[in-house]
Amino acid sequence: MNTVNLTWTDYTGGVGNETSHYVVYTHSGTELLREYDSTDNTTIVARNLTDVRFTLNGDLVTVTLTSTPERESHSTVTRTYVIEMRAREE
Repeated sequence: MNTVNLTWTDYTGGVGNETSHYVVYTHSGTELLREYDSTDNTTIVARNLTDVRFTLNGDLVTVTLTSTPERESHSTVTRTYVIEMRAREE
């Protein structure tokens, strides 16, 4: 998949003052966009991407980014990041 939706609740305000958040990462053209809590709050977080992949396996989110600059098609770079989601406090 080349889009990922994440939601979480911020409990730092204490009981009764929880705040819900969401973020959506989307690969659009050659850009990676991040929408945070509002469609009016969208930011370009990466450019010159030719492929973006998100996978979820248990509590692990794997993000693979591939970039091939237009003027240097022979220099493709791929980076993979593995993020472990925080444990929930019950």
